[in-house]
Amino acid sequence: MRGQSPSTIWTRRRRRAGCSVRCDLSATRRQVVFGEGAAGARLMILGEGPSEMDDRSGHPFSGPSGALLETWFTRLALRREEVWLTNVVRCRPAGIVNGWRKNRPPTDKEAAACRLWLETELALVRPAAVLALGGTAAKALLGKGFKISQERGALAGGLRGIAVMATFHPPTCCAWRTPIWHGPRRRSTPTSTR
Repeated sequence: MRGQSPSTIWTRRRRRAGCSVRCDLSATRRQVVFGEGAAGARLMILGEGPSEMDDRSGHPFSGPSGALLETWFTRLALRREEVWLTNVVRCRPAGIVNGWRKNRPPTDKEAAACRLWLETELALVRPAAVLALGGTAAKALLGKGFKISQERGALAGGLRGIAVMATFHPPTCCAWRTPIWHGPRRRSTPTSTR
């Protein structure tokens, strides 16, 4: 990556990701959903994987999760264009349930196959902090021992020394039909040691 402009690196990485067949998700995707937002964003939002709407639009957090994120942004006086939005995997992880394709968390193997793209985004965006949405996203940065129900809201050092905070993924909040700030609270002291 040395000696290349950031835009050249982005273009090459997106092109390579678009042709990637590093895992089985490539067989069922409509398209690769790469991260997007402010190239030098101080905040990166990391989800687990593209939803059906994201797979159709090519943009992360374009469905109901994105609508809830917009509400969060408004409450925090942020705009979507000021942050970087991405996922642990770039292709929609889905399984068949009662004859329908339903979103599911990515497997460890799928997350490992996409690790290159996540690390590329972290290196190029260089955020000051990452908000990991859900256990899958938190574990991608903080390790498999992370427990979202016990440790959400705690600030921790993650990959590349970037500050990471985890909370529940927006679909969880949509299922509760209550804002995240009214959801179950974390313990005041994280139980795991890193």
